[in-house]
Amino acid sequence: MITVALLVPIAIAAAWSASLTRAERETELREQTASVASTAAAYLNQYLTGLDSMASALVRHPAVMRLDRAECDRLFADVLHSQPLILNIVLADTQGCRTGKTWWSRESRWSASSPSVPSPGSRRS
Repeated sequence: MITVALLVPIAIAAAWSASLTRAERETELREQTASVASTAAAYLNQYLTGLDSMASALVRHPAVMRLDRAECDRLFADVLHSQPLILNIVLADTQGCRTGKTWWSRESRWSASSPSVPSPGSRRS
């Protein structure tokens, strides 16, 4: 009987300690999750800012302004090679008609045109 009287408080203390440890770990994980999410959002924001700056520079490039297909194809291929997260760049005139080739950088080949981009000479409806 004395053994049971000694074991019950020890078991209760162990259960309380385990519960307290679990609650502390849960709080710690929530804090770490918030930190990781905040860091990921900051990196994404920085990447998108850089992408926006690159797009602004590309639209001011003389070859793009002239709609020079051959020079733009070379320029876009270089950009896609140096930016692995960009999958495609398409040059279109002011009417929305494609003027260059569609380049899929992850595949080292020219691809068929996207069905959502009108071909040169076609009219938008």
